[in-house]
Amino acid sequence: MSYVFLANLTGCPAVTVPVGYAAPAEGEGEGGRLPVGLMALGEWGAEEQLLAWAGESERYLSDKVEGGRVRPEAWVDVLKLAKEAKAKGKQTCPASLLNLISRF
Repeated sequence: MSYVFLANLTGCPAVTVPVGYAAPAEGEGEGGRLPVGLMALGEWGAEEQLLAWAGESERYLSDKVEGGRVRPEAWVDVLKLAKEAKAKGKQTCPASLLNLISRF
């Protein structure tokens, strides 16, 4: 994490992606899975390349890593719910999404 500040300082685009999980050796999280991420810093105007790389990284985690991407038990796919509501002709707005999320 030593160079994270460079993205903000220089104005270059950056993206962080999950790349897997590590098992804590000892302590409070022993026996659990600790998410590990990787940050990429691009040149000015390289947002599309970074997003493409991030998409490939997400697919790698889903397709190649045993156990894939772990979601919390209380996971709510807000985008999926909004798409379903839109398909049914219901109005979606930030207030309705906040009401939905607050129930969990």
